[in-house]
Amino acid sequence: MQVKTIINCVSSERYLDPEQVQRLPGIHVNLNFVFTELKRTRKNAVQISFLLNIIYGPSVAQITIKGEAKILSDVEEDIKRIIEKHQTEKSVPPQIISAISEIVIPDIILITRMLNLPPPLPFERLIPTKENENPTYCS
Repeated sequence: MQVKTIINCVSSERYLDPEQVQRLPGIHVNLNFVFTELKRTRKNAVQISFLLNIIYGPSVAQITIKGEAKILSDVEEDIKRIIEKHQTEKSVPPQIISAISEIVIPDIILITRMLNLPPPLPFERLIPTKENENPTYCS
């Protein structure tokens, strides 16, 4: 299965100055991934429109990314499964979400850096273990 992600619109706005943000006791991040429209473009292909909305609260900032994912598969059953999942759950299989995220996450990180905000995603960090003092990955 091949997934091609196209970003059509990026919108971001910070409502508070960085100094005001630093004085807040805590920032809450709400990340919402919505798949709005699915179109079958060919027998073995679909196009899914998506909207990624990231809201920093309380009223700190908002980032919105709109785009499309074009999915092509040699196996028609994959396309049927995608259509069925979207019709029943308004979602898509995890591998498609992952493929879209691989394209969108670097842009999100760049935008948050420009707005002087923490990234909305948890990053893996190295934690040494007590047994062998070699670091292991933990998320």
